Amino acid sequence: AAYTPPNLVLSLFLMSLLPILRFSARAAATHRQATARPRGLYSMLTRGLASTPPVRTPERTAELERLAEEHNGFLFGELPLKSGESRQREDWEYTYIPMMTSGFVLYAIAYLCRPVSSMDEWARERALERMAADAEEE
Repeated sequence: AAYTPPNLVLSLFLMSLLPILRFSARAAATHRQATARPRGLYSMLTRGLASTPPVRTPERTAELERLAEEHNGFLFGELPLKSGESRQREDWEYTYIPMMTSGFVLYAIAYLCRPVSSMDEWARERALERMAADAEEE
């Protein structure tokens, strides 16, 4: 009998198993899709870790109706201004816009002036140094 290396025997054995492995992988994927509940951050935040949504109780409904009556539906509970009135700003609003603008400008300057850390740039500098050294030797 001719000698066959163990790697060849193993590879032939694995090749014979490929159709079975493909079928079982497809079956597992189909089963996962059929039985899976939504996953991800959005699902976790909206539904929590429970598998079913919470039941709306009469107490919860009454609480939500009370909150809807208490809040007028406008942002931060502010009523629309009458014609001719101007909105009074809070103290923190005067500093918010200049501070945020200066923060963005400082970040842009720091980003544009950052040191070169690309491998390509480093290699280009080294190649130019070597080419200059070779030119001096000749």
